[in-house]
Amino acid sequence: MTKSKHNQTLKTAFFLLAVFLCFTEPNAVSSESYASFSPAIDSVMGFVSPSISNQSLSEISGNPASQDDTTGIVCPEDISIYTDLNSCVAVISNGLDISDPNGIISTLSWEMTGATEAASNGSGINQIGSYTFNQGTTVITYRGATLYNNSINCTFTVTVSDNQVPRLISSPGHITVRNLPGECYANVSWTEPSATDNCVPQDKLIYTSNYSSGQRFPVGSTLVEYRISDGVNTAVHNFTVTVTDAEAPQLIAPPDSESECGQPVPDAFTTWAQFEQAGGSANDNCSVNYGSFRYVGQTSSGITCPYKVTRTYSISDDDGNVSEVKHVIEVTGEGMAYEATVESTEPEVLLEPGAETQAEILFSKTDVSCKGSRTGMVDLTVNGTSGIVSFVWSTQNGSGIVQGAEDQSTLSDGDYTVMVYEDGVRLLSFDFSILVSDNQAPVLNAPAAIQRKCGQSIPAAYSTWSEFANAGGTVRDNCQIYYSSFRLASESKSNPDCPYTLTRVYEITDVNGNRGVAEHLIAVEAEEVVLKSGMGTAATISYSKTDVSCYGGSDGAIDLSITDGSGAYTYSWTTSDGSGLSASAEDQTGLSAGTYSVTVTDDGDASTVSTSITITQPAEVILTTSATNVS
Repeated sequence: MTKSKHNQTLKTAFFLLAVFLCFTEPNAVSSESYASFSPAIDSVMGFVSPSISNQSLSEISGNPASQDDTTGIVCPEDISIYTDLNSCVAVISNGLDISDPNGIISTLSWEMTGATEAASNGSGINQIGSYTFNQGTTVITYRGATLYNNSINCTFTVTVSDNQVPRLISSPGHITVRNLPGECYANVSWTEPSATDNCVPQDKLIYTSNYSSGQRFPVGSTLVEYRISDGVNTAVHNFTVTVTDAEAPQLIAPPDSESECGQPVPDAFTTWAQFEQAGGSANDNCSVNYGSFRYVGQTSSGITCPYKVTRTYSISDDDGNVSEVKHVIEVTGEGMAYEATVESTEPEVLLEPGAETQAEILFSKTDVSCKGSRTGMVDLTVNGTSGIVSFVWSTQNGSGIVQGAEDQSTLSDGDYTVMVYEDGVRLLSFDFSILVSDNQAPVLNAPAAIQRKCGQSIPAAYSTWSEFANAGGTVRDNCQIYYSSFRLASESKSNPDCPYTLTRVYEITDVNGNRGVAEHLIAVEAEEVVLKSGMGTAATISYSKTDVSCYGGSDGAIDLSITDGSGAYTYSWTTSDGSGLSASAEDQTGLSAGTYSVTVTDDGDASTVSTSITITQPAEVILTTSATNVS
């Protein structure tokens, strides 16, 4: 608070009072009264001497006695506040008035400048009380006086700030569009978002975004961000633009090939590398998922030559669009043929365009597992009808139809037609085929292994199925074996010299082209080894062995026998491709497949001899399967 100055009249009165008190006895005048006087000429001071009578100071001067009465008056503190909700002003009802607990203010007025401009009346005591202030800073000044005529001068500020972001009125929302044909993008347009603000007009709001309407967007989801500002506060609004890829890749098969009847049909391509190496290719408007390549299945046009084997392959792009292609193998000549796998179908919805009743018909089928069997099934489910539904079935080359039935369960492979009626009105007519679906390879078992001594003749390979079967070979299949496809696929030796194992791989296919393989082993052992003892006695080493019973197992064993020596021997075993050795033992157990070498030292004369023994194992059983994607 700023104290007011005394006016000149009051100062003069105080001076005269002081002079008067100098010529009177101490304490003769109290603070409440003084002695009035009549005029008389003082010979000493040269002014009129008073004539004293008791009278109030206020009665003389008409004003209170001068003193500082502003100490209880408190000016308001500066105020900082935010705008009211959805408004650009703030209504303030507290903290605007000067505090006057003693009621000493006699006159008071106020004036506002800055963001809010206003003023009170010039007379009386005027406090603000409550007021509505605009955004920004308002300077408030109080002016007035106390009962003792001390001046009042008080200034403080009210600052109203806007902390409200613009409010969104409309948005395009999330957008989903399809790619442009042949492209991996789409040009996407939308209506710009709009907003309103508590302070700034709509046309003055500032819009910025990371993408603009009409821009090119790639396949996938892109986040579009709009920032809407009133100059102080910023609202952020996001939506996504999703471009879907609806185009399947283009899968191009290798050139069609030919095979002579009786010769094995080339294996199907099971990897993309094989397919591509044979001349196949794929392209897509976006990107091909080469890891999705798969062999779907195959069919043949008959079971006697000449015929065609048609294999179906599929691949997808990174967005899951699937494309299929067929590769044809022409088999020429006469003889047995292949009939191969085609997957069964998942349910699909069928609708007849233009039908009076748009019924929904769910269709699924199961192909036959073998040529000539009657295990094909069709399952129909009709929804959305209210009348009597009937079915008429027909076929030109199949069998097993139960006429009038909704579903079929005894169909052979072949081509079929079904017509669906409601109250005699046709809802739908469609064609389908029951195909042969066989993915199981034949199980081929080789004859018993043969053992020969080094130098003995080795039996010739089996060239026909009858030779293989007569030697003890067997085969079984879920469908039908194509016996004329039997052949020797490969032959290999574990060592160039004795001892060694001769491994012959035979294969056979069923009529659907599934291939089974088996290994036939011929073990050629080393000649007997003669040890010379220090006493000149001939010692003989021989052995028996047990091969591994299952592929990858470790139950092989070797039993050594030394005769005619000194009777005391030291054994040293080594191997480069086997496992399970006990390096200094005479006999061995727990061996895996491999070649084992042993050096036997006669403790009598330190003479040594070495030999190698091969432990074999059955061929690895490979199960080939195929899967069908859900459409």
